[in-house]
Parts: sequence; C-alpha cells; structure tokens
Amino acid sequence: PYTEADLLALAAHDTDDVNRLEAIERLWLATFNTPGAPAPALLAVLKRNLQAVVTGQLDPALVAEQLSLPTTEYRLQLAAATFDLDADDQRRTDIYQYLGAAWRDELLAVLQHLPAPRPYAPTAAQIGQRRLRAVVLNILIHADVAGTVPLLVDLYQKADNLTDRVLALRLLLDHAPTAAAPLVADFATRNATEPLNLDTLTVLKASATTTAATAFVQAQLADPQFDWARVRSVRSTFGAYAMSGVHNFHRRDGEGYQLFAQAVALAALKNDKATARMAKALTEAHKLDADRVAGLRAALTWLGQQPNLGPAVREVIQLGLAAENK
Repeated sequence: PYTEADLLALAAHDTDDVNRLEAIERLWLATFNTPGAPAPALLAVLKRNLQAVVTGQLDPALVAEQLSLPTTEYRLQLAAATFDLDADDQRRTDIYQYLGAAWRDELLAVLQHLPAPRPYAPTAAQIGQRRLRAVVLNILIHADVAGTVPLLVDLYQKADNLTDRVLALRLLLDHAPTAAAPLVADFATRNATEPLNLDTLTVLKASATTTAATAFVQAQLADPQFDWARVRSVRSTFGAYAMSGVHNFHRRDGEGYQLFAQAVALAALKNDKATARMAKALTEAHKLDADRVAGLRAALTWLGQQPNLGPAVREVIQLGLAAENK
C-alpha cells in the first residue's frame, strides 16, 4: 500500500491527471481520520493548483475535483466498522472552515478570474468553470457566511440560467436561510409556469442541511392538497429529504426516519413500485450507530403495520428488517 509520502509525491508530481486525483482523494480520506489541520504538504499542492487555475495552467474541472471532499456515502461504503455520521459531518465542516479561512485570498482570486460564464452554454469548458466556482463558494461560505452571502445574492440576481440560480439558492438555504427567503420567493414567481423547475426548488428545500428541511417536510405531510399520485412531487420532497443529513433525515432521535415512513405509507397507496424504490432509504442501516439502527428499525416496524401496502413496499420492509436484525 502507498504511504502518505508516496501519495503526496504522486499528488505533486505524477504526470497523469487521474493518478494525481486518486492520490489526493486518498489523502483526503486519511484527513478525516486525523484531527487538526490537513497535512501541510497536501495543502501546498492544492494551493499551488488553485493558483495554476488563475494563470491558466490547469483545468478548472480537475482542480474542482481535487478540492471536493469524499462524500459521506463513499466513506460509509469504505467503513470497516460502525460509521459515525456526526463525526463525519463535523470533520467535513472543520476542513471546509479551515480551507476557507486559510485560502480566502486565493479562493476569491479564482472567482475573479472565472466569473460566471455568459451567455450560458453546456460546453465542457463552462461546466468545468461552474463546477470550480461551486466548490470555491461552498468552501468560502463555511468559513465566512456574512462575507459570502453578497457573492451568492449577486450570482443569483445576475444569472441568466437555472444552474447558477440553483447553486446560489442551495448554499444560501444551507447556510443563510434568512438571506435565501426573498430569492426563494423570486424563484417561485419566475418559474410559476415551470413545474419541473418548481420541483427543483422543492428538492433544495427538502434536502437543506438546516432543520428547516424537517419543518418543510412536516408541512407537506400535513398539506391536504399534496398530490401523492404525482411521483415526481413525492420524490422531489421526500426522496430529497433522505439526503438531508444528520440534522434531518438521520437525526439521532429517529424523527426523520418516522416522517419519511409516514410519507412512504401515503405514497404507497398510489404507486407501489415507485414508492418501494424510495423506501430503500430506510434499509441502509448497515454500519450506522446503535441509536440510528434502532430508529430505522422502529420506522420500518411501524410502516409494516400499515394497511393496504403493496407487495413491492412490503418486500423492502421485510428485507430492511432482516438486514437490521442481523
């Protein structure tokens, strides 16, 4: 196996982009298991690459991937023992806050060098630029909410495309809900006749990392006008909620799982197979801590007691309970 020194050498000097990216990913994975600041040698490589974007020597898309931390889902797959979701969330926040504070000038230089490209075009070059801008803004807002909010509001207001508006809304809903509120209202007005775009807004609200996501889902459950027969509405709301993290769906008290189970019970009355696919989120207890396993088991047990469920949903419940009881 590669040592840290080997990986640092590959990250800094390998001539193959994929090899460099894989080395950096492994170093990020190791960083999650080490308290304190990331390794200085790794930071030096990444900072140099950021600066190389400004001088036009490196592809923005490549640097965006290098600066992206391994996802929680990926780390969970790799875990050999019980996985601590709370520790993962806190360490992820700590790393982004450190990078945002240490590299503020370099990150702002990237934004200045790569303004949001206009007019919008789905080209590889623009996709790479937008991807790096998204990563940079995410790092900055973790370290300085007040200083980053104006950048995101400006991005939203000047945007000529859905991609930039959605990026601004997502980060504001996660970190500055008050600042997001007028823009959310504006987005809803702009897209009043565009149901797919309104579904996107629903996804943003339901998957937000603040506890507002749970309040939003509770309101949808209580809304007598909610269309449980429209699969896209159900997925946009409750499927997205399953991605809302440790403060909502994966709350340690199990309330997020129970809310989700209630949605599954109602949606299953309209579409058994589509709901079964969504319900699989309740079966992913493998490697989670005992409190969350208990919460998932309680939600599945309650769900299994509901009448009029179809065979596909019942199969998911049975498989989930069997897996969690091992």
